[in-house]
This record gives sequence, C-alpha cells and structure tokens, in this order.
Amino acid sequence: MEYAESGSLLDVIRRDSCIDEFRARKWFRQLVDAVDYCHERGVVHRDIKCENMLMDNGYNIKLSDFGFARGHLKPRNGQVPLSDTFCGSYAYASPEILRGIPYQPQQADIWSMGVVLFAMVFGRLPFDDSNYRELIKQVSNKVVFPKEPKVSPICKSLINKILSPAKSRVRISGIRNDQWFSHIPLASTNRISHSNDDSSRNHTTKYISEDVPSPASTPTKDQPGKTNDSGLVLQSAIKEDSNFQSNS
Repeated sequence: MEYAESGSLLDVIRRDSCIDEFRARKWFRQLVDAVDYCHERGVVHRDIKCENMLMDNGYNIKLSDFGFARGHLKPRNGQVPLSDTFCGSYAYASPEILRGIPYQPQQADIWSMGVVLFAMVFGRLPFDDSNYRELIKQVSNKVVFPKEPKVSPICKSLINKILSPAKSRVRISGIRNDQWFSHIPLASTNRISHSNDDSSRNHTTKYISEDVPSPASTPTKDQPGKTNDSGLVLQSAIKEDSNFQSNS
C-alpha cells in the first residue's frame, strides 16, 4: 500500500481555491495516462473524482479507489460491451448513467475526467447534485462557465468537448490531440515534458495506485449494490467546503 503524502486533488483545490492551468494540465495529463492505461487493458474505473486522485510527495497524481471498477471490457468484434450498473458519484456521473441507460463505461470515465478538469480550473463542480431532477437538466445542456476565475478559451473548449452527449463526446485520442492538452508554454519547456511515445507510456503505472485490479481480478459482471429511488448506485459529492461548491 502506498502513502499519499500530499493528500488528494480535492485537498489541493480546497487549499488553493482553484488550480492554475499549468498545474491543471500536468495533472490532467497524468489522469489521462492512467485512465488510458486501464482502458487499454479492459478495465474501467467508474468512479473518477477529485477525492480519488491522490498526491505523492512530488505532487504527482495517483488514481485510486477501484471499488466500482470492472474488467474484461475490451471491444470484441468491433463492439464495445455495455454496462448496466449505474454507479459512481452524482456530480461526476455522465448523462447516460443518470438516466439509467446501458452505457459505454469508457465514455462515462471520460465524462468524469471532464468534471475533474472543470473542478481544477474553476475551483467548483460544474453541476449541482443536490436535486436529481435539476441535475438531469444541467447535464443535458451545454456547460455554463463562471466568469471567475479567468480560464483560457482553449481550456474551456476541451471541457466542452468532454462534457458532451455520448455520441459526440471526445475520445482519449482526441483529448491527446487537443490544443490545450498538448500545449507547452515557452517558459515552462524545461519544467515539464510530455510524450506519447511507447517509452513514456511504459511508465504510466506510476499514476495508478497499487490497489488497481488486474483484468483477471475484476468482476466480469456488474455487481448489485444499494440503490436509491432512481435505481442508481451513486454517491453525493462532498461539498461542505465553501471553496468547493457546485456551479449553480
């Protein structure tokens, strides 16, 4: 078991109010690397959120808590297996999960990653999970960006690409090719390097906590769980801190 010396991403957001785009890009890249590593091996997380992104002593993220994860989900004959357990956390859940529609869990993970990115740069969640009916309406419409803090148009553009309906939602390959994601500020070229070649991706496991299950150890079928009146195995996001409220 690893020790997260620097707490979680949520702790950092609460401490700093919001995350500058330089750090947000670094941590979002690490999250993308970790999720892509899992997806390529047929494992989906299904509960990506700021609380589950832990920080080591160098402030590198570790994707943790694979309690809702499922394995054996690689495409077969061009078909992506669907999931029918609607789990995760309300504020990070994709529209298809909230509606109780069988869904591609890889795309649901990507939606949750978009919520994480929004939370980093704006210091708040994009959707209010205190009312289920209102939450459904919010995730069905185009995301609304706060006026403050100031966030670059290209970062907002990537968030819009991610927080889109499942059919038009960007894939991980599209995220990697996005202008904001691949941007390297001139002043920081010596501070951070990022490469998509095989040699760099061999080290992706450092962004995943040691509790990640192997495909063979994850359940092949969705497991039953406690449900609410909507039949959803979902959790409310933690929002007690005034510096981390929903965007409502």
